[in-house]
Amino acid sequence: MVGAAGASPIDETSNTEVTSIVSTSVFDRGISEGSDMGEISVGSDCTHGACPEYDVPFDFMEEVWQNQTYTYTIRVNDCGQCISVKASDGGCANFVSCGQKQLICVDSTKGRGFRDKGGRKCFILSRGKIANCGLAKTTQIFWPTGKSVCRW
Repeated sequence: MVGAAGASPIDETSNTEVTSIVSTSVFDRGISEGSDMGEISVGSDCTHGACPEYDVPFDFMEEVWQNQTYTYTIRVNDCGQCISVKASDGGCANFVSCGQKQLICVDSTKGRGFRDKGGRKCFILSRGKIANCGLAKTTQIFWPTGKSVCRW
């Protein structure tokens, strides 16, 4: 290839102009934990609020930490108010919600639980894991999915 001059793309100078992008419409909607987004509720896997994870009256959260300690929490949605109470390692919590004393106990190994607000109601529980973050090794949520006969 006599007489052919090859130009390298690296040798060429570039005149790239940077311009800013101007948005013509902004979707401004709060997505903080518990914000109502219609059918879903936006929350963080790392920050758990006082409301149950699903549209249920209560749930039980079990967190296993890196140092092999456990934290148990019962979250309740009563009369439009959410509260979060520490549960014993046996899965029970006595508390007052909306002016009413109640007891909730969860047996996560047998997938059952009960709520007593002056009359005991028993439930079958489902289990789900939440993504790990921070110092939590594992976070599991248990929530009622159906009624059952009280035998405990």
